[in-house]
Amino acid sequence: NRSMQDNTATIDTQQSDSLRNIVLGCYAASLLGPFISIGMLNVPVMLVAWFYYSRARDTTYEDHLKQLIQIPIICLVLMVVVIFTRVLALPGSIALIGWFLYSMVKGALRAYRREAFTD
Repeated sequence: NRSMQDNTATIDTQQSDSLRNIVLGCYAASLLGPFISIGMLNVPVMLVAWFYYSRARDTTYEDHLKQLIQIPIICLVLMVVVIFTRVLALPGSIALIGWFLYSMVKGALRAYRREAFTD
């Protein structure tokens, strides 16, 4: 029985490490996206995050994956609003990009330290 508990703990640790690596990879791609693909790299990142979201239920990485899906969508919607309304287009765009990058760096650092996205 003790051996079975040790095996379960080992499998849980391996799954957690695997999710951590996936989350860190998603953050890396999200951070590169605005610079190398005008943000289009976030589309496959959101698909990967969506695919692994159910596997991350009740783990530290569940919220990270949710944020990796939601933040790019929020930024896209707000960017469209800013551009089409021409209300503070340049400052609004800069603020959105800054918020996006801040959120991705914050998430990556917290995932690296094996912490949840939010406290």
